[in-house]
Amino acid sequence: MDEQLKQAIANELNVAPAELTSDKPLADLEFWDSVMVLTIMVLVGDAVGSEIGPEEMLGLQTFGDIEKLVASKKP
Repeated sequence: MDEQLKQAIANELNVAPAELTSDKPLADLEFWDSVMVLTIMVLVGDAVGSEIGPEEMLGLQTFGDIEKLVASKKP
């Protein structure tokens, strides 16, 4: 994941980018809720140039899962 996207996600979550490690549980983030899921879905979709569907977001448990999703969408 590029640093610009990681920084944007960290800004939305109101955390330092260094806190977003691959094993960081999303449920442990104070601002992780259904609205934040939609926000991250749009950020990731814009970053990779491809729409991210809600079903792709449902199984995300850690920040590493977001990283994997981003990697799977990049050409």
